[in-house]
Amino acid sequence: MHLTAAPWQFVDVAGEPLGAVPERSRPALTFESDGQVYGTGGVNRLRSTYRLEDGVLRFGTVVSTRMAGTPEHTQREEAVLALLAGDVRVRAEHAAAGGAGPAAAHDGVGNTAAVEGVVLVLSDPQGRESRLVPVTRVPDAPHAPAEPEPGAPR
Repeated sequence: MHLTAAPWQFVDVAGEPLGAVPERSRPALTFESDGQVYGTGGVNRLRSTYRLEDGVLRFGTVVSTRMAGTPEHTQREEAVLALLAGDVRVRAEHAAAGGAGPAAAHDGVGNTAAVEGVVLVLSDPQGRESRLVPVTRVPDAPHAPAEPEPGAPR
């Protein structure tokens, strides 16, 4: 399983579909080949280490920024942080027809890989599943200023 083939964006967290969430508020993780993982819980940036052994993903201590968010986004982020706090079973599935299509993923060293229709499934000890799909870029930080609409005064 190649966790480092692409940044991964959550579509479900602990069995709850995210639905229509602004991209910058969607939790995402990027796994580096040196055992580092970073991303966003949807409100705050986070960083940790990880180890993948025998289908189990083990995270080190997670550190994150401490910004305030809406109650809904904060609750979702707490679920992401709870997922990263324990051992997680991991598997890759192919997306259903009409689901995620191919995504071009850049590894940061000049190599591009195709991650076609793959869904990364993380199962917590209670059996709740979180699903992640590959993305071509990590969402902007939740606190990043929105771009003004074309023609709007600056």
